[in-house]
Amino acid sequence: MKGAEREALLKSFTLFFISLSLLFGVIVYLDYEKDIREYHKEIYRTMKLCSYDLNCSDYKIDFVPKESKIFDEPIISKRAIYADFDIPNSKDFRLRLELPIQKYDEHIVAIYKHETINYLIFIIISVVASFLFSLYSLLPLRKALHTTEEFARDILHDFNTPLSVIRLNISSLKRKCDTLKELDRIDKSVESILLLQQHMREYLDRRFTYEERFELSKVVREIADMITTGKSVEVIYDIKPVTVMTKRKEFIRILDNILENAVKYGKREGAKIEIVYRDKKLYIRDNGRGIKRVSKIFNRFYRESTQSGGSGIGMNIVSKLSKNLNISVSIQSREGEGTTVILDLANIVIENVSSR
Repeated sequence: MKGAEREALLKSFTLFFISLSLLFGVIVYLDYEKDIREYHKEIYRTMKLCSYDLNCSDYKIDFVPKESKIFDEPIISKRAIYADFDIPNSKDFRLRLELPIQKYDEHIVAIYKHETINYLIFIIISVVASFLFSLYSLLPLRKALHTTEEFARDILHDFNTPLSVIRLNISSLKRKCDTLKELDRIDKSVESILLLQQHMREYLDRRFTYEERFELSKVVREIADMITTGKSVEVIYDIKPVTVMTKRKEFIRILDNILENAVKYGKREGAKIEIVYRDKKLYIRDNGRGIKRVSKIFNRFYRESTQSGGSGIGMNIVSKLSKNLNISVSIQSREGEGTTVILDLANIVIENVSSR
């Protein structure tokens, strides 16, 4: 069972179980109150019969002054539960019948135990019913996930043929004219597609990448050079040697999305990207158009305008991957001046080597 399915099952089960438990709890409580009322009526009926024939072994008989009030139900005191009845031809006294509080409490405890057992039975029924309801409600989700997974695997399979053809033709062209930078750019782009394909396949197969050590400046330069090759963008580096330990592929995707945006929304002429590492933070600055609403930039599908291009997914991916890698990401931007993306790498830096 996949993580999403387990989460859906747990939440559905919890919702059903709490709902049924509360419903059965109210039913048991109302039944308990009903039993108490019926018991009081039974006591009063027994006392009333006893007032005629005085044949009641469990009740204590006494006489009280006539000033006492008469109620339609027994009265509970600390000592006993009692009721008063008129005596024919008596002007000064009334008959009082009392049931010792101990016997009354014993019967109340018996009612409580009976209803508690009923509630425990209802709880067991709630667990079974909630589990069955949850499994049934999970079926559409499982079907949708299975359909989506099959579709993704089919797409990954169909990618192989055109990618193989592209790589084969690139190799052939390189042998004929190995000096074309455009071929290198195409080749690196194909490598990026293959990397994304590998990420998708690992996700579908539940194979997750592990952390590894690598040199920060080397990876940053490789990604920046690949993205800016053939474009009129000046890249300025100020990165001292530093080793980080994290999931390399996910970190590359973060850099890739940030730098793609920096190039895409940069100036047509005089575009510049500055990449600086300082105090365990990586700053990626551009002199592009800037961002109007910085607070919304990580929202999925958010775009500054319909003419801005893009799908509005890139920075959302950056946000999610950064969170998974324990990297804090923030943005500073001014319209018409540019944007700075700040990656706080304090949690993944394991070695800081000063350059000699």
